[in-house]
Amino acid sequence: MGIISCSLKAQWILIAVFGVSILLFIFSIRIDYKILSLILILASYINSVKPVFATKYAPIVIDLVIALIFVRIFLNKTISGKNSSVLSPGIEISLLLFFLISLIQLFNPNIPTLQVGLEGFRKTTYQMMAIFLGIYCVRDSLEVEKISRYLCYASIPILLYGIKQWFFFSPFDQRIIELNFGGLSVYYLGGSRRAISIFSGPFHFGMFSCFITLLSLYFYLKRKNFLYLVLFIISTMGVFFSMTRTSIVALVISGLFFLWFAKPEKRRLLKKINVLFLLLLLILIIISSQKFLPVINMLKTFENISEDQRFLNRFVGYRKMPKAFIERPIIGYGMGSAGDTLGPRFKGKVHFTSHNLGFKILMETGLLGLGIYIFFFLAWFQKAFGLFKSENTYVRNLSVLITSIVLVLLVNGIVGSAVEAYPINLYIWFFMGALVKVWWLEKNK
Repeated sequence: MGIISCSLKAQWILIAVFGVSILLFIFSIRIDYKILSLILILASYINSVKPVFATKYAPIVIDLVIALIFVRIFLNKTISGKNSSVLSPGIEISLLLFFLISLIQLFNPNIPTLQVGLEGFRKTTYQMMAIFLGIYCVRDSLEVEKISRYLCYASIPILLYGIKQWFFFSPFDQRIIELNFGGLSVYYLGGSRRAISIFSGPFHFGMFSCFITLLSLYFYLKRKNFLYLVLFIISTMGVFFSMTRTSIVALVISGLFFLWFAKPEKRRLLKKINVLFLLLLLILIIISSQKFLPVINMLKTFENISEDQRFLNRFVGYRKMPKAFIERPIIGYGMGSAGDTLGPRFKGKVHFTSHNLGFKILMETGLLGLGIYIFFFLAWFQKAFGLFKSENTYVRNLSVLITSIVLVLLVNGIVGSAVEAYPINLYIWFFMGALVKVWWLEKNK
């Protein structure tokens, strides 16, 4: 496939044409689970457009779609005037407040330009809008499962392409890297190239693979379909080939969490044993093969993590933040001030490489923003854990699955700005919203 060079002006004209087409499309059709599945799948594949049209801004098309659907939801709720227009006040109001604070932080005096602030806003906050899609566009738990299945099927080429990169890195793959914002060191570990598939970096591919591993695990335990077992294996390989240690830890924690809390059904215990056996067998094959030596070396770094310079470098940033926080505890330093890859844009300004989700929110939005952010998660987990007690096994296991997916974000967020990893952040927010809808339906039975 040839690479088409476009000027920046031509790129924006192309985006504008797409924008008008999408505007007409969104406001003229019924938003159902098929449209939602299409949007999420396109979000996965949109990065492959970058090397084709030589543009870094292709994901803006998906951002526009989400914004238009949100406007449509708002208008529908306003026109209907129903008392039930807000399904979960605690979650929705706290989310809107965090949006408001983030918008105000675009004008923080520390932000060098509005464009940089907007990029930081997109990284930290904008994708959370997908929660409203999950709450108001999903109709029931069955649709959540249908969307999950479509995502599983659509993920197969992405996972296989990432595995292919482990054995062969093509000029097209190199072009993807060149059109991403990350530094070249991000794509290597111990001198070995990490798999990224069609995403912006190995962390994105690692989290995506974790996400699909959980979905395939859920469907394999629920159904007798061999495809999901195969998908479980290749998505697990994707996690290891991304060579991101936090994704491996997140996979173990979230996977065990799901297996522990998923309610037993007929033959489920045997299937759980089969899954653990296959996982151990896969790890044994990787460890015993010289072809996977870089993965083995990466796993060995867990033994002496306290001496690993790549890990220790995170604490350089951690030590700078307390003093900076004392100077601006309330207003923080604005959107993007702790955004990955935005450091070079903050010349003459204050920028942090946070390597932690909590620190990132604190530095960008201050104490008030962090407080609302934590309240939002606490309110959400209250509903999620409430569904764990449901007598409906299907609803219970679906809520356990979605909670496991959220753990992927939170575990990665301990030592990284996982909330920026697109499109997995979009997926996580969407499914969090879908769980709120399921909770509301259960509550109003």
